[in-house]
Amino acid sequence: MKLSLHQRLAAVWMGLILLMLTSLGGAYLPLQGWNVALGMGIACLKAGMVLWCFMHFGRTSTPARLALAAGVFTVLVLSALSALEGATRASEPAAMQPPRQLPPLRDAAPLKRSTAARSPATTASSD
Repeated sequence: MKLSLHQRLAAVWMGLILLMLTSLGGAYLPLQGWNVALGMGIACLKAGMVLWCFMHFGRTSTPARLALAAGVFTVLVLSALSALEGATRASEPAAMQPPRQLPPLRDAAPLKRSTAARSPATTASSD
């Protein structure tokens, strides 16, 4: 059975909606650190569906596929480096210094604020 274009697009749209709801529901599950992996997996599935069905990536040229492969490879390398950096970072808190108290100002007079100079009634009458 061959689906028409509208039926295929509607099926993909429904799949995207179901994956979005799955992602939303998965965010509320107590999976410790696996929530991120679940969300990333669902995001990759949704991106693949959009690439294949809406952008017609199955019928593109070889340079476009190579560009996509280079982008995916770059994202994977950067993600691996970020995970490696987070796994090897020291977890001890930094030493904290108490703030130093400044000595009081002895010769300074308190500032006087003139409210008459700022009121709109006096500025309007002086013009």
